[in-house]
Amino acid sequence: MPALLTVHELKLAEQLRRRFSRVAVPQQVIDELQEAVLTTKLNGPIAGYLGRGSDGRYTLTEVTSNDSARRQNYVCSLLQFAESFERIAAYPLLATDDVERLLNMLTPAGAGAVYAGDEQSTARLVLVSDDLGLSHLARCLGTDSVNTQAVLWELHCSNGLTDEEYSSLVERLVLLNYKFVQVRAEDIVRRLEANGYMTTDGTRAMLKTLEGPDCAEESAVTVGAQVVTELAGRAPPQQLHLLLSAVAITLQRGREPRPVLLKFREAIADALTLAPYTRDQLLRTVDLYLWI
Repeated sequence: MPALLTVHELKLAEQLRRRFSRVAVPQQVIDELQEAVLTTKLNGPIAGYLGRGSDGRYTLTEVTSNDSARRQNYVCSLLQFAESFERIAAYPLLATDDVERLLNMLTPAGAGAVYAGDEQSTARLVLVSDDLGLSHLARCLGTDSVNTQAVLWELHCSNGLTDEEYSSLVERLVLLNYKFVQVRAEDIVRRLEANGYMTTDGTRAMLKTLEGPDCAEESAVTVGAQVVTELAGRAPPQQLHLLLSAVAITLQRGREPRPVLLKFREAIADALTLAPYTRDQLLRTVDLYLWI
C-alpha cells in the first residue's frame, strides 16, 4: 500500500503503462481501499483526532469540514488510481498453512501483495514495496522486490523520465518523508538551477539527507563537495557561498565537525585545482567553520 500511495502522489500512471507491459494491483489492496471509501462515506465528516502527547495528556485536534472533504476525495482518487491498473489475485496464498494467522500478521493487503500471482502469469512478477519487512519476506518466498525509487530509476534509464523530471521526483520523494532516498549531487544541482540557485523546502530537504549518522560520511562529503564545485562558475558568487555554508553546516550534523570539514575542504581543493581563484575563495569560507 505505501508504494501505491507514493506512485499516486508522483503521478506516474502513464509512464508506468508506457514502460511495462503489465502493471497490476493485488485485489486485496483494492478491497482495502474500497472499504476505506465506504467507511468515510458512511461515517461522514470526521470531527477530530484524539491523541496523547509526550507528557501523557490527551488532546483533541479538530478537523475542519474542508479537511474532511479533502481526505474523502483523496481516498476516492487513490481507489480510482488503483482500479485503473490490472487486478491480480493471490492464488499462492491459498496453498499456505495457517492463512488466518498470516493475514493477521501482514494484513490482507500485505499478504495479497507478497503472494500476488494467478494461473495465467507467465512473466516473473516484481513486487514494488517501500516496506522493508514486506520486501524481505517476498524475497524469501522467491519474489523479486524493488522500492519506488528503483522504479523511478528504471523509468529514467529507459527515457521515460528526463533528467530534470527524475531529479524533481527525487525531490518530491524527500518531501514526502520517504526514507533512504539516494540523492545524487546532480539531482540537487538541477533543483537549485531550476530555482535560480535559491534554496527551497525541497532542496533543503535534499541536503538534509546528507546528515549523519544515517548517511555515510564519505558519501556525504563526496556529494556535498560535488554540489559546490559543479555550481562554481555557474551560480552567482554570493549564492555560491551561501550554498557552501548550507552544505558545511549540514555535513557537521550528527558527526565530529572538524574531521568532516577537513575532508570536505580537501575534496573541494582537489576538484578545483584548475580554478585557483575560485578554489581559494571557497576554501576561505570553509576555514571560517573550521575555526569557529
